[in-house]
Amino acid sequence: MQRALARVPFVRGGARVEKLPASRLREATSQVFHQFWGEGPSLLTAGFVHWEYVVSARQITDAYLLTLAVPRGLGASPRPAR
Repeated sequence: MQRALARVPFVRGGARVEKLPASRLREATSQVFHQFWGEGPSLLTAGFVHWEYVVSARQITDAYLLTLAVPRGLGASPRPAR
């Protein structure tokens, strides 16, 4: 699998240069597998996010991405009932 935002070095005038983030983003979004997902539901919608599994602020982005992916059938499988 290709890592879209990894630093991609190239040589310009004999010097190694890293591609700028905007250039990497342009390259990633031009791929055939790229899809733009507009705004999704609010994370604050009751019952939409299982906050008991979000243990740090770093996971908020992950939770938001899941709110975009799950309605499209691309998210994680639901947890089995206990």
